[in-house]
Amino acid sequence: MMYYLKLALVLLIIAGVAAGILAFVNSKTAPIIVANKLANEIEARKKVMEGLNFSEDFDFVKKEVSIDKPAGKCNPLKIKEEKTGSTFLYYEVVGKDTGKVLGYTFMSAKSGYSSIVKTMVGVDTTYTINKIRVISQSETPGLGAKCQDEDFMAQFDKKNYDAMKVTKSKSEIETAILSITGATITTRTITESLNADLKTLAKVTAKGGE
Repeated sequence: MMYYLKLALVLLIIAGVAAGILAFVNSKTAPIIVANKLANEIEARKKVMEGLNFSEDFDFVKKEVSIDKPAGKCNPLKIKEEKTGSTFLYYEVVGKDTGKVLGYTFMSAKSGYSSIVKTMVGVDTTYTINKIRVISQSETPGLGAKCQDEDFMAQFDKKNYDAMKVTKSKSEIETAILSITGATITTRTITESLNADLKTLAKVTAKGGE
């Protein structure tokens, strides 16, 4: 009996020490992870505005507005329902000299096949996409994960905010987004999230943002 009590005590001590080490490591690495995430988002924000050739330098001004967001369609493949937010976060691209709004950036996020897919988007003042960057995803390697390939992301360049459609074959339709082979869900996830959030952006900025 004493043997088992001693064994249990040893295991308890080992578990306590291991938990303490994990907590210590987490306390040291968590701030670094957050800092890296913010740095990646800042870099992506700059990337999606490249090529617009503004006549002045600019800053990113954070905006957050309350919105009435309808619940999305229930996905029978998902056990948990997707949460619907009540705020919309975006950044105005503001000229340093004139104070004029030159464009906008925002991040779309939606459940894909096996993960939340996060996409940074840059648009001009007509809500036409300049560039996108898929900055976070854990989709199937070799399939949905190809959403971060340059060729796929480039399809969204210069697309209008309310007319992107996913197709499974090459199309001459200007608004068509060619689906990744074997990853239609991932392709639709990105396309639908961009369409929805671009409409929201157009709506809230037409009201003056705040």
